[in-house]
Amino acid sequence: MSQFTLVPSPSRSFAQVVSLLTTFVLAILLGQRVYATTSTSVPQSFTLDGQLLQVGTQNPLLDPAAKLTLDILDPSKTCILYEEQQTVNTSSTNGYFNIQVGSATGAAQRTASDPGNSMAQVYQNLTAITGNSAPGQTCTGGTYTPTMGDTRYFRITVTPSATGVADTLSPDTILSSVPTAVEAQTADTLQGLSPSQLLQVNTSGGAQLTQANLNSLFTGSSYTNLQSVSSGNFTPQSSTGATDLPNYTTASPPTSPTSGSVWFDSTAKLIKFYDGTTTQTLPTSTSTAPSGAAGAVQLSGGSNFSSDATNFYWDSTNHELGVDTNTPQAALDVNGGVRMGMTSASCTSTNKGTVRYNTTTNILEFCNGTAWNTVQAAACSSATPAAFSFTNLANQSLSTLVTSNIVQITGINCLVPTSISGVGSPEYRICSDSACTTVLQSWTTGPSSIQNGDYVELEQTTNAAGGVTNNATMIIGGGGSVWGATTTGTCSYGATETAAIGTRCADGTIYAGVSPDGNNPMYTTPCDYGQTWNGTACTGSAVGLSWNNGSTSYTTTNVTSGVTGATNTSDLNALTGNADYPYIAAEDCAGLNSGSGTDGHTDWYLPAASELNVLYNNNGVIGNFNTSGSWYWSSTEYNVNNADHQKFSTGNQNGYYKNYSFLVRCVRKY
Repeated sequence: MSQFTLVPSPSRSFAQVVSLLTTFVLAILLGQRVYATTSTSVPQSFTLDGQLLQVGTQNPLLDPAAKLTLDILDPSKTCILYEEQQTVNTSSTNGYFNIQVGSATGAAQRTASDPGNSMAQVYQNLTAITGNSAPGQTCTGGTYTPTMGDTRYFRITVTPSATGVADTLSPDTILSSVPTAVEAQTADTLQGLSPSQLLQVNTSGGAQLTQANLNSLFTGSSYTNLQSVSSGNFTPQSSTGATDLPNYTTASPPTSPTSGSVWFDSTAKLIKFYDGTTTQTLPTSTSTAPSGAAGAVQLSGGSNFSSDATNFYWDSTNHELGVDTNTPQAALDVNGGVRMGMTSASCTSTNKGTVRYNTTTNILEFCNGTAWNTVQAAACSSATPAAFSFTNLANQSLSTLVTSNIVQITGINCLVPTSISGVGSPEYRICSDSACTTVLQSWTTGPSSIQNGDYVELEQTTNAAGGVTNNATMIIGGGGSVWGATTTGTCSYGATETAAIGTRCADGTIYAGVSPDGNNPMYTTPCDYGQTWNGTACTGSAVGLSWNNGSTSYTTTNVTSGVTGATNTSDLNALTGNADYPYIAAEDCAGLNSGSGTDGHTDWYLPAASELNVLYNNNGVIGNFNTSGSWYWSSTEYNVNNADHQKFSTGNQNGYYKNYSFLVRCVRKY
């Protein structure tokens, strides 16, 4: 029995420790008592004897329920490898106690700080051990990685029941050898590994695993062959040294061969292999050998080979094939006529450069990577066709595919390029007749070519908003034409608007949605301030305006409503005495009311913040807003220096200095 004495750490104040505990006399009895449930069970504990004495005396601590917290720590004392708590009764034992330290994982005496290791895991120096941080320490990575010869520390903390104050005894005890109770397990294992986890010598049976056989396997050519086997590069050999292939019959070949699989067909007496698609047969020695001069292309006659080096010749040096010549001067040199056939394949970048004879039009064509084009030798003296036009469409349904009239192209004497662009994903096709029953170029958005007398038809998808014209521009040689399709745009102009948001009304305004000011229909101009609508698009440049007169003589206007834009505009234009009057953004919207008004209306105003947000929410169908990052003014004052504005790329709305210039879109409501 090994005995040692543990005393409180010198850093503690003995005056502050309740006079029940300072000296702890212990005896660790290794292997004296163990717990084993079966004859093969390995013990998980060791015996701990000791006596608790009162502070500064030799008087025993008589406590019916003293709590002992027992820790096993790594060498740095930063990681708790094991922790349990037990309660001892020393009231009738003169301070003495006897307990078992250690338990199976998950046992009741283990604490919340216990990392869940078995005692064998705690003491092995082979692999990393899970740990929890000791008080005031950090167990890095939650693990401790031992090295050979590492010791452990044993720490005892006593909590008397009378005080409930825990006292950690010092110094910690070094555990320099595995307790015998645990050593019993290690003796049955190798560093904690059971026999079933280890490679064991087998000297019985025909194939024996011995040290000599292992040495032979890992020496010289045997080791080289073993590496080849592990990488899949090997073939089995018979006792005579010949290579043995797997044997199958013609009736029962391999069921699921992989590409490269080889076997011997014992029925047909042939070697076969799988090329990834079908089963192939290797020729036998009875097959006819190639014949003819060097360079002659071999032709199979079914059972033999033949060649004609004069009329079918391969120049292996220059990689050129000659037909009717044995001196080819190009990759394919044909000494005679070549007959071109028709292909229905579309012209793409994949078959770019292909030549075909169009049996419908009786024209030789080539693929330029996009479309089939006529092969021609004559120079072009007239590449601009006679004027041509397509009939514009009006009152078309929204988001509908529509087609144009078919137009014949005249006035050119050569093949000229064609292209199309515009809104509504426009496409065109080229035909040989006025009804387009014979199509020379199917519907395309890309470039193509056309010759004199051919016909052209266009198609596009109409706009998603009412009253909007989508234009397609068709370019043929040096000429062109614009074809428009306009959607129906009927506005009711009532207390409730029946038209869809984004509809271009007959008066030229755009129905923008419902104003929060009275929930009335609200309309806006088709373009930003400074631009002009030409019937199909906004022209000119949008003009940025300041909210006030552009000065920093900011004056409170008290025009703060976020809803009533019409009232805001009227109130701002009446504040003539303010230092930063006029309020240009509001003034210019009101300026649209001069004379007979813009689009026939005299009630235009700068929208309030909430009305401006309606424009933002519907900007996609209203159209022509700057959504690349520009801001638009509202008529709502934010504070003395700032007014509300909104960014139409994100919808963000906040206040900004009144003298800064931002875009303006004016509105009116029913």
